[in-house]
Amino acid sequence: MIQAARQESVRSSDHNHGAEAVEIAERVGLFTDMMSVWQPSATSGSETHVVLLEQWRQKMQQLTNRAIDEAEDGPSREGGDVVPLVEDVNDEHGAGEESTNIVGDVLQASRDSDIDTVLAAVDASALKEDQRRSYDIVKWHLEKTIAHIENRGERPPQLLKQLQGEGGTGKSKVIQTITELFAARGVRHLLLKSAYTGIAASLIDGKTTHSIAGMNMNGRRMSEETRKRLTEMWASVSYLVIDEVSMLARAFLAKLSRNISMVKTGGDDGEPFGGVNVIICGDFHQFPPVATKRIAPLYYQNDPSNPAETIDDQMGRSIYEAFSTTVILKEQVRVQDPTWHMFLQHLRAGEIDGHDIDMLRTLVLTNPQCIRTDFDSPPWRDAVLVTPRHAVRMQWNDAATRQHCARAGVQLFCCEADDTIKGHPLSLVERLMVVQKKATRQKTRQEHGGLPHNVSLAIGMKVMVTLNVDTDLDVANGTRGEIVDIVLDPREPPIPNERIVQLKFLPLYVLVKLQRTRASGLTNLPPNVLPIEPLSRSFQIQVPVREGRSQHFVSRTVMRRQFPITAAYAFTDYRSQGQTIPCVVVDIASPPSGSDLTLFNIYVALSRSAGRQTIRLLRDFDERLLFRPQDTQLEAEDKRLCEMDDTTRRWWEQMRS
Repeated sequence: MIQAARQESVRSSDHNHGAEAVEIAERVGLFTDMMSVWQPSATSGSETHVVLLEQWRQKMQQLTNRAIDEAEDGPSREGGDVVPLVEDVNDEHGAGEESTNIVGDVLQASRDSDIDTVLAAVDASALKEDQRRSYDIVKWHLEKTIAHIENRGERPPQLLKQLQGEGGTGKSKVIQTITELFAARGVRHLLLKSAYTGIAASLIDGKTTHSIAGMNMNGRRMSEETRKRLTEMWASVSYLVIDEVSMLARAFLAKLSRNISMVKTGGDDGEPFGGVNVIICGDFHQFPPVATKRIAPLYYQNDPSNPAETIDDQMGRSIYEAFSTTVILKEQVRVQDPTWHMFLQHLRAGEIDGHDIDMLRTLVLTNPQCIRTDFDSPPWRDAVLVTPRHAVRMQWNDAATRQHCARAGVQLFCCEADDTIKGHPLSLVERLMVVQKKATRQKTRQEHGGLPHNVSLAIGMKVMVTLNVDTDLDVANGTRGEIVDIVLDPREPPIPNERIVQLKFLPLYVLVKLQRTRASGLTNLPPNVLPIEPLSRSFQIQVPVREGRSQHFVSRTVMRRQFPITAAYAFTDYRSQGQTIPCVVVDIASPPSGSDLTLFNIYVALSRSAGRQTIRLLRDFDERLLFRPQDTQLEAEDKRLCEMDDTTRRWWEQMRS
């Protein structure tokens, strides 16, 4: 009964859509039917492992606390002076002897003489022209701020700046160079970095936008404890970098500004963000805000006549419009294929033509004329799939995991979530309600606390973290790695010598070698290897209760324990945003149910590749989707950004002259 209900929770059309994807992969050689011998491939847990795990927990907590302290206090606050550095007076990118006041919509220059002794902090000679202009504006403003701190000048006007550019133009490189500038000047504590998603935040050594401003996912007000913690964190911060700006809704930006103002100044009636200088970075042709209304993106202009528009929507747009200092990065550094780059330019502008479609079809694996691809050899042997549908992702990951086990000769361990109510196992009815919860409600990742019912584990398996476990150590939603060991629960019965093993208990932990992490020095573990434990999350179910002849429902809280990881051989297009994937297979076929694909889906998926030699399309697509025009509000914003970029460039040239 339970298994039947679980199968019914997935639409048959979605299941068939995923099954077809796997069938195509088998047909073109992505998945081969391999037989192999296998060996027992898990470690039996013991009291020694329990003790060692506790030691690792304590060490990781120390590392987390240290990372938080460094982020809040800065490495230079224990008595270090601001570091002056000497700059070449003939530097063609230098700003000369200028200061600014904000007049109208742009920064206007006014003569000052204190800039010539407060000079550059890092060697930025490797930056492209537009990258360097963005960096130099921040550097120039920072020197004014430092002069004010040292009582050598007035506080500069608040800097509200945009760094825009398509994927692959080096926005992250600019952020990193700016970070090095603050560190070299001895004022790293003045800078806080953030991004909307955990993985993007960890990639820039930052925090999520929700965490820096006490933004609750459930909409509850900020607690006093959170307010106190944030007040301490923001005490020394003067600059904020926000990445993934396309994912910020207008109302979210208003609340973000309000919360930061409250913890920074105690009120929200002054400058936005409590006077903090803010640099927003991103590309509005990437994914817009999720789970929001159509008019939520920042590029939607205020329309008081629209009943769906709120005060926060209008406030957020007004705050966004104050970000007039704008630099658009135009030089592509990721995509080296001119034909592919031109196609992506046409796609983001909504200007696809027949030649683009013909070129794209030469990359479709089911097309007999497709460019030859050897999936048995590197680099295509390790290709990953990008798809808009979870059903496709799940079936692809299942097939790829089984292929990995066959190739490596390792066992596949199946781990069922440990669900309890008040510490007791669920009854049959309660288990059925857990399954039907997913079938009867709008599908969201949080339905079961963000933890799946089943997780597969194998040595050498590529995995991805699915929740923000510890963003301060880069164990964030989207972090990828490889399983190097599976340590079973000490209560687990002897493991049978079978290819696929259903475990009775969740493993004690799995050791995962992450692609990057700030954790180090864990006893007996190699670099970048961390223990991942099951997490506990709660969710509500409605259980039918009979009283006489009547029936009513009562709410019960289920506590689920499960590993926050999934196989990483396929990603949704949403999850792939911001990644450069060496070899990628993309599925942009129209899904059988739900909403159709948007230009955002298609552009994000196809722009993961550097060129035609490293991308293939799994199956044919509906070309009409690519011919759709771009959102008129986004087109208008593109034009406005270009005008502000030109104005900023001319202003900066005046500053340099």
